[in-house]
Amino acid sequence: MIAHEAIFDMSRELHARGAAGTETEGLLKESAQIVTKMLPNMTATARRMAERWSERDLLEPSTGAAILSEIEAEMERISPEIQQMLTRQRQIARRLRGLLEE
Repeated sequence: MIAHEAIFDMSRELHARGAAGTETEGLLKESAQIVTKMLPNMTATARRMAERWSERDLLEPSTGAAILSEIEAEMERISPEIQQMLTRQRQIARRLRGLLEE
């Protein structure tokens, strides 16, 4: 989320300078998609599991460990894709920073 805020700020600065073009708009849109759609969709199952764990841990502590194991497995499964998205956010930020320095 913080990366997208920085990306938005850089995009706004490019607009203020009159230097924003279709590339800038495309990068901003891609960053917004990552943070508002792709990451939330990717992590939805893990978030639901965490809610379930929170409820069960309170009501039936003996089932908490099993749910935690499921959460860990889900996080391991989605971690590579999350890392790819975060890497792409950093690439977008670097490109916009480069455009600001031109």
